[in-house]
Amino acid sequence: MVRVLLEELIPDDFHLHVSGRYHVVVGTWPTMRLRYISSFSSKSEVIDAVLCSMAVPGFVAAPLYSPHSGWRGFYVDGGHVSFGVKCVPAVGLSGVL
Repeated sequence: MVRVLLEELIPDDFHLHVSGRYHVVVGTWPTMRLRYISSFSSKSEVIDAVLCSMAVPGFVAAPLYSPHSGWRGFYVDGGHVSFGVKCVPAVGLSGVL
């Protein structure tokens, strides 16, 4: 359903406008390493990257497969991968926290 909506809304030359400027963060499956995708050769590649970035295993979807040569493999939501990142207080704000 989301794919159909994106295919209808996104112009055919969208990848030409966003390649190198738009970054999609995904996590590799099963190693759970972050990967930043910013080079797109087609509209469908942009859509696939966005859909992979929305795949939360066990909640929304299973890991999604990307057939694209630059980033072939299984991917999940990049935010899901980085949940364990700890925040460090900014200098001078440690008394506030």
